[in-house]
Amino acid sequence: MANELRHSDVGPALSKSEWEGTTNHYIADNQASGDIIFASGAIPNPLIRLAIGSSSEILAVNSTGTAPEWIAQSAITSLTGLTTIGAASATTNIVAGDLTMYNAVADGNPTVSLGSSAAERMTITASYDSGEQTLNYIEFATAVASTDANKGKFIFDVDGDDIATIDDGGIDLAAGKTFAVDGVDIVVTTYTAGDGLDLGGTEFSTDLMANGGLEIQSTELSVAQGISQYNVAQFTTGVVDTDFLKISGTAVEGRSASEVLSDIGAAPSAGDTNILTVGTIGTGTWQGTAVAPTYGGTGADMSTIAKGGILAATGTGTIGITAVGTDDYVLTADSTAAGGVAW
Repeated sequence: MANELRHSDVGPALSKSEWEGTTNHYIADNQASGDIIFASGAIPNPLIRLAIGSSSEILAVNSTGTAPEWIAQSAITSLTGLTTIGAASATTNIVAGDLTMYNAVADGNPTVSLGSSAAERMTITASYDSGEQTLNYIEFATAVASTDANKGKFIFDVDGDDIATIDDGGIDLAAGKTFAVDGVDIVVTTYTAGDGLDLGGTEFSTDLMANGGLEIQSTELSVAQGISQYNVAQFTTGVVDTDFLKISGTAVEGRSASEVLSDIGAAPSAGDTNILTVGTIGTGTWQGTAVAPTYGGTGADMSTIAKGGILAATGTGTIGITAVGTDDYVLTADSTAAGGVAW
């Protein structure tokens, strides 16, 4: 029968050595390298040959469960019972587009660990909300048994260039590296407080001299306004050159000389053009315009009157000077004379 295990044909009789030898045992005439034999059934069923399968095929049990067979390897989509893959000191390659690890149970917190043991490893954990399957945060952590400083630190390397480390002291950028926002470097600057400023930690404050006329109003620096000591007085509108200054409430008002005299109820000063109060002029030299006859004056320039000259009315409301006459002359009325009299 084809594919059955049998002895080669050695003639009508077999010697003991030929019967026990292995070189004369074969499976029919189709035996080839890689073939396997299997029991076709219970004794006395013979052992028969299964030819080697094709590349990448795997050995499986046929659909009736009575014999082995070679089948094509289908895609492995689940390894439910797999708990270990690879071997110590060996490299395990996973060729795939994406690697997904979901743990859809409450408080599942799936974790990837890299290291030699639970005491010497780095972990990446997706931590869920308590009692839920919703993601709360991602935690990167390291665990080491050593008490030496900076053991288990993170080193961030891009294309062979160390960028930064995270160790016991915090984040440390490599020399020449900076943080940036949208491509613009964040420059680390050491600040010192200049004149008029204080620096406490990261907060600047004004350094105000006591009684210097400055103050903080709410959150703004302001001049201390008012009329108290060390305040800076504020002028009202309308102040002009040569004005006198008058305190008005908490401001300063400009006043003219006449307004000042009126304010204080005082007699006019020398050079003033207005007499604002009633009183007696007891001293001083009159150097103003000639007093008109209407106000009891002559209206005449008395600097030209000579000895013996006489004041005489030259018309209604006007007064003139009539020069002195010749010795022994008498003054008589004369309507033709300017002053109405003549010598």
